[in-house]
Amino acid sequence: MESDVLLHVMDRFTHAKVEDSPYPHFYIENVFPESFYEELLNNLPDSSSFQGLSQTGKVDGRTYLERFVLPLEDKELCHLPFSNFLFWNNFKNAITSDIWHNMLLEKFNQRIKQRFGAHYEKLKFSSTAELVQDRTNYSIGPHTDHPVRVITLLFYFPRSKDQAHLGTSIYQPIDPTFECEGFTHHSFAGFKKLYTAPFLPNSVFGFIKSNDSFHGREQILDIGIERNLMNYYLQWKLK
Repeated sequence: MESDVLLHVMDRFTHAKVEDSPYPHFYIENVFPESFYEELLNNLPDSSSFQGLSQTGKVDGRTYLERFVLPLEDKELCHLPFSNFLFWNNFKNAITSDIWHNMLLEKFNQRIKQRFGAHYEKLKFSSTAELVQDRTNYSIGPHTDHPVRVITLLFYFPRSKDQAHLGTSIYQPIDPTFECEGFTHHSFAGFKKLYTAPFLPNSVFGFIKSNDSFHGREQILDIGIERNLMNYYLQWKLK
């Protein structure tokens, strides 16, 4: 990622408005320069480069059969055509760099410190990212994300506005006292949907992980759909 592109993205994040209800979240449009986003779309790997999430061992092999992933890691990227490899390798290096991490930590510093308190200074941060393709019938119930995560960013990569209705939703438990550490995905029946981030080209939905950061995606009923996005997670571990 060229320095001017990275500066553009960082500026969009720096000036993004954070909504604090029901938990800290934000939505940014035009997150990349238009020309770069077009280059990104042209470098989206072929569907054959993705692996079913159910085959990765990360989830029960009988679940999430309609989600396919491509981790932005060297051992995965090296199998891509060379032009795709160059693009996504540079992209991965940019969003896992200290510059990027420090930008996110500075932007959300107070909210992250509220979560970790006195333990904050003992933490070290890293990140992972994966390209995702969701297909017809995909859904994921309300959940708060794994406790190791600090910030989640969902970059949306559609080619047009036709998929605007397919974004990620924010949910609030019907029981106002209910919280979840993050190891379970719940039934929609126990929640009220408050907001759906539009699945628009060149946008990103993000939030700060907490025990009430419930989000999910109701079943995608569109026939023959391909929902392209990138999951990015800033994570913590002890120094």
